[in-house]
Amino acid sequence: MSAASRRWAIVRAELVAWVRTLGSAAVYATLIVTFGFQVARVEGQSMAPTLQDQDRLIVNKAVYKLSSPGRGDIVMLYYPSTRTSRS
Repeated sequence: MSAASRRWAIVRAELVAWVRTLGSAAVYATLIVTFGFQVARVEGQSMAPTLQDQDRLIVNKAVYKLSSPGRGDIVMLYYPSTRTSRS
């Protein structure tokens, strides 16, 4: 095996390792964001003085599957993307 082909084999092995690592990281990040934690940003003054506009929060999605919200907890709600009309 020549020096050039050995170098190419090392580079190829390194690239495969990087692709596997990045793929694994993407899968783990997707699982964490879907089921575990999420980063949210406060928009507006509705939570003042506790939270200010543009504050960032880390939301734990799993905690309330085990227990109910308690006094003093900050609860995040999703704003509905479509409005439904009532008849």
